[in-house]
This record gives sequence, C-alpha cells and structure tokens, in this order.
Amino acid sequence: MGFVSWVIFAPLLAAVIWFVWYIWNSSATLDARIAAGDDSLLYSNSFNISEVIRAPFGSKIDLVKTVIPQNQIAMMPIQLADGRVMMVPVKVVSSHASMQGIQPLPVHRKE
Repeated sequence: MGFVSWVIFAPLLAAVIWFVWYIWNSSATLDARIAAGDDSLLYSNSFNISEVIRAPFGSKIDLVKTVIPQNQIAMMPIQLADGRVMMVPVKVVSSHASMQGIQPLPVHRKE
C-alpha cells in the first residue's frame, strides 16, 4: 500500500513544487524587467496595465495641448471615493457661449 501511495503522491508533490517555482520565477522575472525599464511590458498582451504610478529615472512628462472642437462631448477623469478613476462625458461649450451669463461692460457714449 505504501508504494501505491508514493506513486500517487510523488507526481502531485512535483506538480505543486513546479507551480510554486513557476509563480516565483514569473514574479522575479517581472520585477527584473520593471527595474530595467523594459518598454515592451506596456505593449505586451500578457500584462494588463491599469495604472502607472512611478516612472523610471530620467523620464519626463511632455505637456501636450489638446484641441477639443467646440460644442462637443469630451471625457474627463473623475476620482471616486474608493480611489478608482472613472471617465465622465462632459459637454464642452465655446468660450462665447460660456460668457453669455456675464453682464456686458458699460458703454460710454458722448452726448
């Protein structure tokens, strides 16, 4: 009976040991790729990037002016109470339409 138990137990033990090693190796490889600043992680189908919280040393942020057509719907990020970020549609109006509620400047006339 002991031999039959080892025949069943040995492959299961080997599978568990291999699975633990595979997870550890994947984590170590991912950490090494992140530390090396591997750009292919951003475009890999194996990983889902939901948030970038820190950039590699020497990175810079370029401000890009976004042109939004007038009277169109734009998406604006809103942070929820639990920390998630949700994109909310916002109607963008032209600067002339947004100034209609402001009183006009007085006009001085010569009489």
